[in-house]
Amino acid sequence: MVLVVSLGFDTMKGDPTGSFNLTPRTLRTMGRTVASLDLPLLVVQEGGYSLRNLRSGSVAFFQGVRDGLIAI
Repeated sequence: MVLVVSLGFDTMKGDPTGSFNLTPRTLRTMGRTVASLDLPLLVVQEGGYSLRNLRSGSVAFFQGVRDGLIAI
């Protein structure tokens, strides 16, 4: 079994096409939660139209994944 995460950054606050308000802190928590499931993980990036959000969101998510793996 492999967990596939379709990771879109258009859900972040400030994205010109979205109406969600996720923050980098939220994405870090999500990454940590996903990693804590201790499953093989495939992440597919699929959305986001703000370069700032792509940068900060991806760093935050994968820092969370790292943190979750260290905790296992």
